[in-house]
Amino acid sequence: MSGKQSDRTGSLLGLSPVLVQRIKKGWTSQERAIISTLSILAFLTIWEVVVIYFKRIDPLFASAPSIIFAAGQELVASGELFRHAGVTLQNLIIGFVLAAIVGNFVGIAMGRMKYLDFAATPFVDALNAVPRIAFLPLIIIWFGIGIWSKVVLVFLGAVFPMLINAYEGVRGTDPKLIEAARAYGATERDIFFKVVFPAAIPFIVAGLRQGVGRALISVIVAEFFASNAGLGYLIQFSGATFRTGHLFVAILVVAIFGILATYGIRVSEKRIAPWLHERHAD
Repeated sequence: MSGKQSDRTGSLLGLSPVLVQRIKKGWTSQERAIISTLSILAFLTIWEVVVIYFKRIDPLFASAPSIIFAAGQELVASGELFRHAGVTLQNLIIGFVLAAIVGNFVGIAMGRMKYLDFAATPFVDALNAVPRIAFLPLIIIWFGIGIWSKVVLVFLGAVFPMLINAYEGVRGTDPKLIEAARAYGATERDIFFKVVFPAAIPFIVAGLRQGVGRALISVIVAEFFASNAGLGYLIQFSGATFRTGHLFVAILVVAIFGILATYGIRVSEKRIAPWLHERHAD
């Protein structure tokens, strides 16, 4: 049903336009949840049938939902899943928070200060071009295989998307808005907090979302090579011992971390910039 048809139907039923819009949004959210849930259930069913009942794929290589569920129960009962997930979560949170603070601060400063931009851009471009994993041997030499080697790699993985997005957000502010604010006597502080920063928020949020993915990649890779605990270590060990059920459980937990982090960023965006959420909803 199109928007005009639904509005016309609502008026015939005596419903107000505001109520019609609320009903439309409610149905849209319900449809999204129903379709998403059905698609996931269909995928899991096909996977289980192909592997277990039709025996088209060896469970040793692809596992199956029932095997993964049993492996998850085993890891939860032994406490291993919570131990590994806790280590990864600690490494992830510390590195990501540090990257968010430093990346956004430096990106905004570079966008507002011309000479800092000129001085820092070559280093940012060079470091951003180098794969972060290339620094891991040096990081291990400096920090060992304790928590800080993983935190540093997470920091390096997440900081540059945040920095670059914050920089582009500040630089992309409409100059006419800044000129208009100055014409009305606004101070540089007012211009930043009332014009530049609100305009840069979508870019900052985009940087945070990109940073989540980079941070997860970094922490898992770091735990592959420089840890005896964590989800990365669990994935590596499970793969080496052909425990594909345990491997998929660890991957699922990593995915859940990513989903929760992205959801948290979206909720924060609604609190900080509700006008953006309303615009996206429209």
